[in-house]
Amino acid sequence: MGVQASEGMKTHYDTLDLPPSASTEQIRKAFRSLAFMYHPDLAAQEGLSADAFMQIRLAYEVLVDEERRRTYDAELEAARQAEAARQQNAARMVNVERARARQYYSPLYTEQRLSRPLDACFADPEQLQQRRPLDICGSVEIALEESLRPLVFTISLPDTLGAAVQGKLSIRLPGGIYRDAVLCVPRCGLVDGAERGDLLMEVSFAPHPSFRVCADSVFHDLTVTPWQAALGFEAVIPTLEGFEKLPVPPLISGPTMRRLPGKGIFRKSGERGDLWVNLKLEIPPPTSFRARRLWAELAEEYRHIQKAADGGKN
Repeated sequence: MGVQASEGMKTHYDTLDLPPSASTEQIRKAFRSLAFMYHPDLAAQEGLSADAFMQIRLAYEVLVDEERRRTYDAELEAARQAEAARQQNAARMVNVERARARQYYSPLYTEQRLSRPLDACFADPEQLQQRRPLDICGSVEIALEESLRPLVFTISLPDTLGAAVQGKLSIRLPGGIYRDAVLCVPRCGLVDGAERGDLLMEVSFAPHPSFRVCADSVFHDLTVTPWQAALGFEAVIPTLEGFEKLPVPPLISGPTMRRLPGKGIFRKSGERGDLWVNLKLEIPPPTSFRARRLWAELAEEYRHIQKAADGGKN
């Protein structure tokens, strides 16, 4: 169904002017009322666009079917969560930039040093192969969006470890984090006299509601209706940076992939992989007499076209 929950975008509930808790009877009643107002015959007389009627009918066909409505509600909730995560990440990045610009000295006590994040860097292969007993190893999970740019992450080290730095640590992760990367925070490991180990953190990506990750590529599934497949359309695709418009020409065959280069996650080399949009054709079952009649008329039309193409033999 191609659900996106970006700010200002209408949902099927908005189209029918109904709350998400509306009953099936309320959906039918709203459709009958709006269909009468925006019927193509009346719309032409009033100078209204026929697109409104198509949107109303599509919203009704999705919401009146219990299974399709459950699928739509799940996609809508996932899109809302993805948008909330994107906004939260954007707010976090704003805080990071503000922290960078902030002076690290108190205006009232110029001799007092304020705490600052510890910088993490990518661990080199030799350091991983020759890990020292004083090094502390752990893992941290971040969102896909957080792998693109530097961000400040807070972790806690228990006092029982005997680490050089204990309690909550603010660590600035570098941007361009690739899959299975290992980050190093120098001199934050265990202490033995004058020697200090390092803190090593293996980074993993949290499951995402809109994307699947394979190597350095990101995959997104987009449901396409038959009329969109036949006529082409402009899709709004979520990316790791936000939403992006993707023109989709008419589809000649079944499931098709569209590639957005450089929109995936980072590689170890510093380059980025691709975002692949998987266009999945979905044929909604006719839930009304008029819908069945339109499908029958379409089938008859294509029979005439095929007969003409065969020279009238069949």
